[in-house]
Amino acid sequence: MSLSCPVCLSNTLVPARLGATPLWRCTHCGVHVTQDVGAEEQTREFYSQHYVLHSSVAAQRERHRMFRMPEYHDMIGRILRYKPNARRWLDVGCDHGFLIDEVRRAGIGVVGVEPQNRARDYARSVGLDVVPSIDEVHGEFDVVTAFHVLEHVSDPRAFVQACAQRLSPGGVLAIRVPDYGSIWRRLLGSRWIWFQPSVHRLHFTEGALRLLLQDCGLGVLSSVRRAANTSLTRDSYWLAARTFSTYRSVSMPSFRDLAARTYQNIVGREIMVLAVQQQPSQGASA
Repeated sequence: MSLSCPVCLSNTLVPARLGATPLWRCTHCGVHVTQDVGAEEQTREFYSQHYVLHSSVAAQRERHRMFRMPEYHDMIGRILRYKPNARRWLDVGCDHGFLIDEVRRAGIGVVGVEPQNRARDYARSVGLDVVPSIDEVHGEFDVVTAFHVLEHVSDPRAFVQACAQRLSPGGVLAIRVPDYGSIWRRLLGSRWIWFQPSVHRLHFTEGALRLLLQDCGLGVLSSVRRAANTSLTRDSYWLAARTFSTYRSVSMPSFRDLAARTYQNIVGREIMVLAVQQQPSQGASA
């Protein structure tokens, strides 16, 4: 049986394994594919009803927003260097909308896509325009972001093309995914924090992600392999914890939570790629 790689379409998938998890490895682009994470309709129901990015978000939304604030502004600043006059911004997989809530403070019009019902309801409660599917998004955007989303989708080419179709000419697409090629993944194997085969269909190397974007007609502006949490984010986590425990009577994170956060700070590595729309967009209706 010949299987096509969902990233590069080559018939070069071979069986692989990480720990007890069976994978497919593409010998052409280097992506790894989880062999089975459930039927598509079951996956949609799971994301709409049950999937939560962080267990702490539902109970401690504002504390989570506060400690992630430096990360949001770092991302916004990086992107606006390439698109300083951005007027419309789309965030796919926006969770509770914290990123685009900061974007709109700069006077940029924002739209979010979030399939998870409770997160979407929260974003709407603070006045954000958030819909459950990218199919409901119309018009063109100067910036489209998808942070830690692409690893969850079954058809990455269709996803990237859907994002690209909504970019204005010269618009910027920013994608972040876990770095499957990182030294920590190679050292820790299946115990690596972001090897999550129950929800991650795809496991990207930097080369595979760049190839995907280029195959979809985008030009890569920058590509960085980086620690997901900077020192500023780590400091902000402690500040948020102390502030909310002192003034909002919210308990400090448990020892287990602190240990998990420290572990993620050390081993959590990601790829961030910014790409530009090189051709007039097609398929987005005003």
